Amino acid sequence: PYPALPCPAVPVRDSRMVIMDVDEDNFEATVTWEWQTGVHALIFGDADPLPTGNMVGTFWPATVHPNSSDIRESFEASAVEVTHTGSTAWMLGVKGTGMSADSAYDRYDQEAPVGWAFYSIERFYTSLLIKGATMDTSSGMVSFSVYNTYRQQFDLSATAVITCGGATVTKPIMIAAHWQETKVSQAFEDMGSSCEVSVSTQDHSVSATLSSDTSSGPSPSAAGSGSGDGYGQQAEQASPHTRR
Repeated sequence: PYPALPCPAVPVRDSRMVIMDVDEDNFEATVTWEWQTGVHALIFGDADPLPTGNMVGTFWPATVHPNSSDIRESFEASAVEVTHTGSTAWMLGVKGTGMSADSAYDRYDQEAPVGWAFYSIERFYTSLLIKGATMDTSSGMVSFSVYNTYRQQFDLSATAVITCGGATVTKPIMIAAHWQETKVSQAFEDMGSSCEVSVSTQDHSVSATLSSDTSSGPSPSAAGSGSGDGYGQQAEQASPHTRR
């Protein structure tokens, strides 16, 4: 029932992942971060921020170039995790079967992809994540943020245990859904030189050790039922998309 729209013969620009600040009062949006995928995709794709500060997403090229020097153009569909500085933490590429191994080929019908395509992707961690854990000796305050192992739909019941000096405080918390930040804080009269914090749910746990010189930022330790994998992944490469 809808007329077919012509596909551009020459893409204007590569598709990209973007983060935007939206000013609803003035109907304006400002791009604050972007990452070029290196390909032109007509529709679909995904880009989601992770608790680590990285971005995970998917994309597919309208035209596949099997022998391109940029390996992103050689796959029919790709999933990727990108650091805030634009480096690639990891990438998964899928190639179709029965297609040309040497010549470029188009793989879309009107707008829709023909062959492999990813609409969305979800990231899972092997343990809970603790972020920004600090102890402030001037105020006697311990604070940190905690995230679940995946982007769950509902709030998650958990228990936080914080030990400073000779005092231990156990408190119930609710880890917010959809990877919204869950802040935890506790005041102590005598902090000593270090503090231990841990968070546990029915299935997972994570802990961190803080010292009096701990500054604001990622927790120095995030080991529990898993290793806190993925936290602050910075897979720096000089040319991460060059075929080797």
